[in-house]
This record gives sequence, structure tokens and C-alpha cells, in this order.
Amino acid sequence: MKCSLMLGMALWLICTPFLCAQNNASAVKHLGAIDVLSDTDGVDFAPYLGSVLRTVKHNWYNLVPESAAATKKGSVSIKFNILKSGKIAGMTFANESGDITLDRAAWGGITASNPLPPLPSEFGGQYLTVRFHFYYNPDGPPHE
Repeated sequence: MKCSLMLGMALWLICTPFLCAQNNASAVKHLGAIDVLSDTDGVDFAPYLGSVLRTVKHNWYNLVPESAAATKKGSVSIKFNILKSGKIAGMTFANESGDITLDRAAWGGITASNPLPPLPSEFGGQYLTVRFHFYYNPDGPPHE
């Protein structure tokens, strides 16, 4: 079941019930506004990533300029690794909006959240690679 929520400042976020990740390194796991790009070793990251998403979203909202919240449109995607300790490493833009104020707010939402909580103890990997999607004033709910 998919739901679209308009959350403060006319910003959209897609929320999808978290699915148990499959042990398949080649498949991208879509968890709403987050794509899991690395092997999960069969660990269910739903509770962990739900918490991470709330933290990043809170920090992002605090950095969005009023002008962007009201009128600017665009989307930003940022790829990064979450190390076992929770530290964020290797951040890169996967997609820029073309507007530096939108890009900076999304980037800052992640960097302000660093470090994140440590990865779940049952995960044997050294890091988890994810891609976060940020949407500003879309005409309708973004599609996955």
C-alpha cells in the first residue's frame, strides 16, 4: 500500500510500508524515499531506516529556505554509505535539482544527521549504501 503525504512547507515524501529486504545484492530495495543499494545480508532494515528517515527529514525541513518551501520545484537524490558505527561517508549527488538552495538543504539534512545510530548488530557488513530522494513542490506525488 502506497500513501502520499504532504508534510510541512509543501514538500512531498512518499511513504511505502517497509518490506523485508531480500538477500539479493543486485536488486535495489525501494523503501519509500530511500533506496537501499547494497546487500542487506537478509537483515530487515525497516525499523532502522524509518528512524533515520525521520531524523534526516527533520533536519532537512529546518534548512529549507522559505522561498523554496513556497514556490521552488525540484528533486534531489543523494547517495551515501552508512558505516557500521553510524557515521555517514562517501556522499555524492545522484541527481541535482539545478537550484543550489534546494541541493544545499537536502545535503545539509543528511550532514546534520551525522552520525546516525549504529547499523543493526545482526548486520555482518561494514556499511549500507543508500540513496535518499528529496522532493520540492511536485505537481503530484512523486513516483518511485
